[in-house]
Amino acid sequence: YYNWCVDSEERFALDSVPWINKKKSCAWVRQSNPWWKCTVPEVLDNCPYSCGVCECRNNQGRFKIKNGELKSCSWAAREDTWWRCNNYPAVRRNCPLLCGECDKEFPSTAPSAAPSIEKFPTLKVESTAELGLDDLVVRGH
Repeated sequence: YYNWCVDSEERFALDSVPWINKKKSCAWVRQSNPWWKCTVPEVLDNCPYSCGVCECRNNQGRFKIKNGELKSCSWAAREDTWWRCNNYPAVRRNCPLLCGECDKEFPSTAPSAAPSIEKFPTLKVESTAELGLDDLVVRGH
């Protein structure tokens, strides 16, 4: 099963923070103070789930469809895209951006013990300032 919002399991260097010499992991991000750790570019790249910045994307690899053949999102996009998205569950799971599934399911905000799915995400604005619709930017996370 393809999960488009997943943290890296590898340790990574924080080149943009010269005073942190050792490689870190997403577990380190979740331990304490993720609010500042998630401002570091290398953390955002490696720990999108922990930082709550998931963006919907298609699987870049190949996956099996119900007849056992290996296919890709490029194959699904080539022709009969709507039919392939709606008749092959593996295409819909692996190609959420292509199949229009991104706005249906948003991973929960991190950190949590286990991922959960929120079907109807809400936008919470904590301000008394008046905003026009052009001022709002909503990212899938």
